[in-house]
Amino acid sequence: MRGKIKNLLSKLPFPELCDPVIILGCGRSGTTILGEALGHHSNVFYTNEPRALWQRVYPETDIWGSQQGQLNLDESDTDEFRNRQIRRLFKIMSIRHLSSTVVEKVPIRSFRTGFIDDIFPKAHYVHIFRNGLEVARSIESKHRKDGWFGRNGNNYKWQELVRYARTQGDPFDKLPKKCSTIYEKGLLEWRLSTRAAVDFLSGLPNHRYVEVPYRAFVDNSVEMTDYILSSIGLQLEEQVEKFVESNVNRRSPELSVRDASDVELEIGGNLLRKCLQNDKLS
Repeated sequence: MRGKIKNLLSKLPFPELCDPVIILGCGRSGTTILGEALGHHSNVFYTNEPRALWQRVYPETDIWGSQQGQLNLDESDTDEFRNRQIRRLFKIMSIRHLSSTVVEKVPIRSFRTGFIDDIFPKAHYVHIFRNGLEVARSIESKHRKDGWFGRNGNNYKWQELVRYARTQGDPFDKLPKKCSTIYEKGLLEWRLSTRAAVDFLSGLPNHRYVEVPYRAFVDNSVEMTDYILSSIGLQLEEQVEKFVESNVNRRSPELSVRDASDVELEIGGNLLRKCLQNDKLS
């Protein structure tokens, strides 16, 4: 019955779904709170890591519960039949929640931008980037609680990161061996993820994406949220402003490149230095 209802909804003459907004950024970079902030807009439905939806159509997107998923996917991994299924599911979400704009956050998307862009060729991207030292520290803390790179001894996500790094040539293929701690592994994930997002965005026209430094988002939350909403054709609303004023704040000390060891600088590379100096990476 549920499937019949979904099929019926997808055929009803509702307005076309606006192209989705995809939040990019390494995990622990502020992607969740940013998505929640945008989700408070009356015309936005925010879907936080809808892994099950994607896995129904593309099982190979699962690197958490499967030993056969792929970290990085591109346009060669799509087919139009399954692409239409994904678009239909997004349209159903939009209809159910009476929202023309769907905002999606799955941090692993940075490794799958070509894949996503083939499915949604007019999607808008919001890239939030944070100091890699802070991200690595947060990943280390999260790993202690939930197992960031895999649970119950399953390190499949780390294995996929290593495999990906080895395909990227010098110096990336050598960096996994330098990562002996969860902190260092988190820093490498940050570098690979951020580099992938920056490389992708640099090939897009400016109107299709915005970049947001985590530092600026925390320090000027209302202004930056207004900027992001404007980039997708929406205006700041009172309930959004109240949410960010109450919930967007720094919960850990800010780190600088001066706090980094030689090993951390080697793993983080020039991108680590650049993200501390600029408000734009791509």
